[in-house]
Amino acid sequence: MKIVRRWNPAEVIATSDEKTLKALAEESKADLGGADLRRATLRRATLRGATLRRADLTGADLAGAHLGGADLTGADLYEADLRGADLRGADLGGADLGGADLGGAHLGGADLRGADLGGADLGGADLRGADLTGADLTGADLTGADLTGAHLRGADLGGTENTPPATLPHFQIPQEGTLIVWGKKAGVLCQFEIPAAAKRTACLVNRKCRAAAVKTLWIDGDQTEVIVKNAYGETVYRIGDITTPHDYCDDPRIDCAPGIHVWLTRAEAEAW
Repeated sequence: MKIVRRWNPAEVIATSDEKTLKALAEESKADLGGADLRRATLRRATLRGATLRRADLTGADLAGAHLGGADLTGADLYEADLRGADLRGADLGGADLGGADLGGAHLGGADLRGADLGGADLGGADLRGADLTGADLTGADLTGADLTGAHLRGADLGGTENTPPATLPHFQIPQEGTLIVWGKKAGVLCQFEIPAAAKRTACLVNRKCRAAAVKTLWIDGDQTEVIVKNAYGETVYRIGDITTPHDYCDDPRIDCAPGIHVWLTRAEAEAW
């Protein structure tokens, strides 16, 4: 029997009938905060804007459900089926999504700060603009996921002795050999070569890359050098010379970090 609390916390509605449960859940902005919905079947249910704060949805079938803007703060969604679910703009802060199936789910702009996504399947998920600050993604499968504009600061992508690291979407640039890249320095388009020995990384959340050193090959406007002034002093890019930044960070979760910022294509650098 499912125990569902709605509207007035003192009013308890008990139902074991799936159709009744689904109809209840689909009420406009339903209040199901703290409800016991373990293994409930809510496939393709419309729950936009619903309150499911601290609800127990362990193993629930929410495949294809419409949960845009729902409040799922602290909810237990362990091993829930959320394949293809619409969770755009939903608040999942601190939620337990460990082992959940979020394959192809729409999570654009969702708040996943501090959420437990350990071992979750996020293959092909849309995470554009999602806030994953401090989220646990150890062992999660992010193959084919779109993380454009996502916030990953402090997110745990690594592994432990008993847990593998997250499987990430293809994003990294070649780590060996020289690499021709482009950049815009002081508003001037430049072509660079990353030396074979120089550290470099792409970013998980956009197309920007950075390097620990570059050799300037070409500067637009027949110039021989460009000088960039910032809080750390002057950085000089001179044709034929190697330039290094004041510091370098190889964390792919962060797009704005120390290093020489570059792009793989001229078009991307020109548009920056």
